[in-house]
Amino acid sequence: MCKMSFILIGSIMAYSTVASATVFGGSNMGFSGYPEFSDSAPTPPYDGNEYSMQTYKNDVERYIQNAKQYTENAGNDMKRIQEAQDDAIQKATRVVEEYNRTARGY
Repeated sequence: MCKMSFILIGSIMAYSTVASATVFGGSNMGFSGYPEFSDSAPTPPYDGNEYSMQTYKNDVERYIQNAKQYTENAGNDMKRIQEAQDDAIQKATRVVEEYNRTARGY
């Protein structure tokens, strides 16, 4: 029964694809969980003069850039998590293979 469980687990893990790549770039990961995008949205000006509208445009561009940076960092974090999952599967697969070789007397 125990040998069968290891063989079954090994078979399941063998079907997962393992990619080995290093992720470069920023991260949003924090100590207290994954943060939400919390940048303050710009507010439209009360008056429509040229200076106020230019300032508002600059604020909107900054807000969009910060949102892009957040989503890029989130993508990097997802890649890091996938790498960690793949690494764990790869390590577990090696242990199962070693167990099966030992159990068969190889």
